[in-house]
Parts: sequence; C-alpha cells; structure tokens
Amino acid sequence: MLKYAACIIPLVQILLIHGATASLFSEECLRIGFKSYYDPTTDSCWITQATTLTYDRTTLQCNHMPGYDGHLAFPKTLNHSWIIWTKLAAYDSWIGLQHFGSPTTADNKSEWYWVYPDGRKESAANALWYSGYPTAGGGECAYSYYNNINSLFNYPCTSTRTQFICQYDSSTAHHETTLEHKCKQKNQWFWWEADKSCHVLDTKQWSPEYAKLICTHIPGYRGHMVFVRTIEKMNAIRAFRDAINIDDIWLGMERDRNMSSPKAGMFWRRFDGYKESFNFKTFPSQTGGLDAIGADYTYMVGAVMEDYWDTKKAMTLCEYEETLRYAPTLLDIQCASLSLPHLYYQGSCYVRQETYVTYDVAKKSCIHIDGFNGRLAVLHNSELVRLMYLALTLPGHDSAVDHRDWKLPLPQAATKKKDHKDRHTHLSHIEEPDTAASPR
Repeated sequence: MLKYAACIIPLVQILLIHGATASLFSEECLRIGFKSYYDPTTDSCWITQATTLTYDRTTLQCNHMPGYDGHLAFPKTLNHSWIIWTKLAAYDSWIGLQHFGSPTTADNKSEWYWVYPDGRKESAANALWYSGYPTAGGGECAYSYYNNINSLFNYPCTSTRTQFICQYDSSTAHHETTLEHKCKQKNQWFWWEADKSCHVLDTKQWSPEYAKLICTHIPGYRGHMVFVRTIEKMNAIRAFRDAINIDDIWLGMERDRNMSSPKAGMFWRRFDGYKESFNFKTFPSQTGGLDAIGADYTYMVGAVMEDYWDTKKAMTLCEYEETLRYAPTLLDIQCASLSLPHLYYQGSCYVRQETYVTYDVAKKSCIHIDGFNGRLAVLHNSELVRLMYLALTLPGHDSAVDHRDWKLPLPQAATKKKDHKDRHTHLSHIEEPDTAASPR
C-alpha cells in the first residue's frame, strides 16, 4: 500500500501545481480591464480591443499581459468562432490571418498564414473560411464574423478600420525584465522581443543632432536612436509609427564624414562610441535613397531608408536595451516625469518654462521639482549653449524673435543686456542632491 501511495503523491502534486498555474493565468486574463475570455481548452486568453484601426496598425498592439507574448487571434476551431461571437461580441474584428502573394491570387488558400508580430508564420491552408471565401482581389487580411460555423472572410488591410482581437497563450510565459515590464505598461511604447528592447516615439520634429540627445524617457536606461537590422523589425516599426503618426523618423545610422562613395562608411552608432557596420544586403530594395555623399544622417520614410543633411527635421524613435542600464538618481527620475520640455544632462535637469514673465519673476520660478533648489540656467561654455539651444528650443517658434539670444555667439550673448521689464520664457537649472534643499 505504501508503494502505491508513494507513486500517487507526486502525481497529485504535479496536478495541483499545474492547476494553480492555470488558475493564476486565467485570473490575470480576467483582470486586464478589457473585454476578455479565458479559454480552458487551449489555456489561452482572448481580449477584445475596441479601438478601431486598420489591420496594418493592429499587429503590434497585443501587449496587454506583461510576461506573455501576444498576437492577433488565431481562430482555428469552431469553438474559437463561438468565443468571438458569444463571449467577446467581437464579430467583424481583425484576426492574425494574412495573405502572402499577389492580390489577384488571394483566393489561393495555401497562400494564407497565421502571422506573429515578429514576422513568424504558420500555414493557414486549412483555415475555416466561410463558403466562397477567400476571394481573389477581395483583400489580403481577414476577420471572423459568424458563430460556431466556418466564419472567416478576407478584406482589404488598409481601407477599413475596425476593432481587433488579441490572443495570449500560457505557454508563452517568460521571465519579464524590468525594462519589458516598464515598456508594456505604456500604450505608445513598443517592445521588440527579438532584440529585447523598448522603443519610444517622440513625435516632435527635431534636427538629427538634437534627436541624439532626447532618448532619456526611461530613468536607469541610456537610450539611442533606433537600430533597424532586419526587414521584420523595419516592418514592425513602420506599423508602430503609422499607428501614432505617419511621418519620417530618424534612424541611429550615420555615414562617416568625407566618404567618396555613398555606400561606404555607413554604421549604426551609439552615444558611447559603439558602432556596427550596416549590411546593405539585408535590405535589397529599401536603401536606394542612401545615395547622397555628404548627406550623412539617415531616416525612414514610408518603408525605405534615405539620407539627408543636418538641416532636416523628423520624429525620433528611441531604443532602450537592458544591457545599457545604470543606477538612476532621484533627480534623474523626477526630471523624466516632468511634462514641460526638459533635458537631463551630466547630473543636472534643465527645464524649459513656456510662461512669459519678467526676469525678476523668472528667478523665483525655478521650483519644478520638490526637494531641489532650482535657478536660472548657468551655461558656462559655448558647447552647453549650443546643447540647450538644440535641446530646448521648441519646434514651431520663431527663433529670430523668441530665442534671439540663443543664436548669438557666446561672447555676444553673454554681454548683451536685457531690461528686467522685458518678458521672456526661461530655462531652469536643477542640480543633483549635493545642492538639493530639504523637501518642501
């Protein structure tokens, strides 16, 4: 009898542990805050996102459950069509089914695939299409409509906005780094699993030299302009960007100066001196615009890369990696949380205050961070003057009027006098704790 008991106990323990894990996953699924359903037959969580988007803008939106990899739903069974119709009321919603081939051959079922956000594909040749579908020329994306029958229809990917369904499988559970957790808590931040990196888009238009400075969104992580090493990442970034704002973005790639060939000296570059050669062969049809000698900065327009001089302005996509971590100071953290334009640089937080006030009032207004004494900015050298001008002169302002002192060479700017009754914006300077005041 004891022999049998010894055999049974481990089995019971395994079942209990598995049950507890499934229960935790199902509870987390139902706590998301969106309309959701836990499917015990596949141990997966299905979530409806009511925001209406075109298909191409939905593919990177399934990041509701930190610690699990999500994707647009794969309704492979009649039970799944029942979940979508009955439990989620999400009929007429985008799913993760896409056609790869000519639009005129969309009726060829063998050319349809279940697609993951990182570009991986699974054959969907046996997908449960509604009678008569898919249709040639009818569209290369799909949605589910009917209940408990073959219910899939194809439709154009970019001309229709509708809600979408995300699926999370408990089997994708993984150790979640601090950076991944931070990244997935923000709706407009994008986690790229292949590089274990977080991407943050700054939609303001900046010159490339300033764009290099602004990647300070996440205290404790030093960011850089994005590295795009693969077609899959380029496509993912395009979808992420277009879901927020369709416009050009700077890339972290720069050409060495004085090159005799536009294809020479092209490197991904980082603030710490690291550089990595760009592989043109990886992008056979996306780099034709990298052709102007002397135009050494690169940006992404549509789905191609082009180069230009430092006079161009574009959005900035910052990339943060777990390996570029440091211990943030309290001021660093507080500075990053400010809503006003700001820059954390060499232990100081510089804050742009847009209220127009007299000089005397400005001197008393540098109180943006509790516990730290602020003052009007002290700019000791021309490099710092240029840095502040690039970093904190806001786009759209007439720099010849609002910021005329910033454009002067340092000796002239330093000696030019102002009447204390003139009204201007001002720049606050807040330093690290050795000059901090007691918390107010």
